[in-house]
Amino acid sequence: MEDNNNEITEQRLLEMSEDFMEQFGAKDRELDECREKLALACKGVAVGYSTLRTLDNYISQMDLEGPLLLVKKIIELTRADVSDILEELTGSSNQNEP
Repeated sequence: MEDNNNEITEQRLLEMSEDFMEQFGAKDRELDECREKLALACKGVAVGYSTLRTLDNYISQMDLEGPLLLVKKIIELTRADVSDILEELTGSSNQNEP
């Protein structure tokens, strides 16, 4: 009788182990998917920042009037915000930024 209980316990442990491995595998795949999405998002932010930085550098050399001054200010503010986000993501600050 005692052996029968041990077999049931061992079988149940095996089933629980298999269930855990399935759940662990699913979470591992989910984590990999999140990492891929984060990498794509970071690339997008870097490309956006690069574009803003180029626009900011060109537009800062121009003498603008009227509504174009607002566009210039929006570009400057957006560049500063994206720069702050990148610094937070990378854990560094860029001392060479104007």
